[in-house]
Amino acid sequence: MRKLYLLFMIIIFFLYGFFLYQDFRLENENSLIKYSIVLTVLIMTLIFFRNKVNYQYYLVGLLFIVGADYFLLFYRNETDVAVGIFLFLIAHLFYQRLYNKNDRFFCFYLAFITIILILPISELLFRLGFIYACTLLINLILSLTLFIKDKDYSHFLAALAFVFLIICDIFILYSFFVGNLNQWIWLFYVPFLILLNLSVIKPFKKKTRFQFA
Repeated sequence: MRKLYLLFMIIIFFLYGFFLYQDFRLENENSLIKYSIVLTVLIMTLIFFRNKVNYQYYLVGLLFIVGADYFLLFYRNETDVAVGIFLFLIAHLFYQRLYNKNDRFFCFYLAFITIILILPISELLFRLGFIYACTLLINLILSLTLFIKDKDYSHFLAALAFVFLIICDIFILYSFFVGNLNQWIWLFYVPFLILLNLSVIKPFKKKTRFQFA
């Protein structure tokens, strides 16, 4: 299992290095290579899938990520971007269930999302972006809280993954409002995919805890 997982990691890092070289040195963005990394993570997850609740939440969330990245990488208009953000939002709602099994909180948050989407307080794209940002921050807080509580390395990896994603989203906002920094987006996005996958699959050790003096 470990050797096969390492093989997938080598493939991902090869593709990662290849598109970074194209983006930064050749200034030639290759969306197909970037999307192939997302598909590789999906294939890897399917191979190592276990019939456990956390795996199911992660896999369904990843499937929405695959759809979201397709619309965002190959978008043709603003509608594609809105669909991509909406799919990302759904993915992170499933990821939220990895770290919070409180049904009451989850139902309350779904109601909050519904109200924001229904009220015409701004353009739909900005409302989706706001809800997505809230969901991402909640996931970071939940994973950090669990790590502080149990010192489990998987929760540390998850929190670190969400930090990478937040940095990625900061570059997205900068590119949207100021200037094009698209090459920096995927520099931080791929580590998010890898770290979150590691936090769920746990291919190397069944359970590891951080020890503090």
